[in-house]
Amino acid sequence: MMDFLVNQKCNGLRIYRMGEEFWFWSTRKADVTKAWKTATRLGEMIWLCVNPNRSSSVAIFSDSETRKVVPGPVPLPQKSIHWGYLELRSNGTFTFDALSLQKFVDEMRSRLDSSECALEWINVFNKYFLF
Repeated sequence: MMDFLVNQKCNGLRIYRMGEEFWFWSTRKADVTKAWKTATRLGEMIWLCVNPNRSSSVAIFSDSETRKVVPGPVPLPQKSIHWGYLELRSNGTFTFDALSLQKFVDEMRSRLDSSECALEWINVFNKYFLF
């Protein structure tokens, strides 16, 4: 329903879904702004809300050499896009989020160092990668 509504209201803009996530993009700010407003308005009408902790946006520039992240236009969420430990930059590339990755490595090292046998290592692995 949301896919069709956004497509009809936003000049044929398409929504691309991956699991519970949806992605959309356009060269025109007005289209992505209207798509975001349309999706959130529909969500409110059917009593669904967008999780602000999992929502993000980034503006991508074809001629950009910048390594920083420029958020999409307001009212889109003003957080950077993360996919696991990868972060989407405004030059259109994914890079490792070194800070998040280092936190994970430190936590895993601590848990594995405190393990006394191979079965405890397997248990630590299974708890982290089960999801």
